[in-house]
Amino acid sequence: MIPEKKLSEIAFTQKGSFFFKTSPKNQFKPYEILNYIPHESLIIPLNRTSKNMHSMLNQHGYDLSKTHFIDIISKNINSPFTHKNTTYLQTINLENLSATIEKKINSLKPGTKTLIIDKIENLILHHGELKTLRFLDFIKKRMEYRNTRTIFLANNRKLTRNISKFLFNNCQEIIEETV
Repeated sequence: MIPEKKLSEIAFTQKGSFFFKTSPKNQFKPYEILNYIPHESLIIPLNRTSKNMHSMLNQHGYDLSKTHFIDIISKNINSPFTHKNTTYLQTINLENLSATIEKKINSLKPGTKTLIIDKIENLILHHGELKTLRFLDFIKKRMEYRNTRTIFLANNRKLTRNISKFLFNNCQEIIEETV
């Protein structure tokens, strides 16, 4: 269980990067932070459509009223389903994804925002370690500049040593669910 105090502290931090270690058993637990965040958030699920992710988070009882999505899956699997508050990407290159993240963050209401990138280990599979490292570093720096807190979610066992090292060295906190 992730302590409520920890989630609340992160939710009210103005900016910074946080790494939540996930596993198949607790993959939705970090999203509990959505119940504490008083402002808009942007979620990028790297292994699900936005419609599917919204449905799953809703089933867990998380507050999605101020949540937006960037969906990189739907157009690639020719899904006919669409979802509100979602920006769809046709191509999955990291340059395009970075630009879309910045554009979407800038379009949200002024003030602190939260960016959640789920399943970052999937980036390594599709783009390789070096491009993934560059992307994570770029996003981290750009979001700090924009007063946006960034939350990276990943199964630490599926990360390469260098990506893991980057997250451990560059995130304010590493959060692991305690039993």
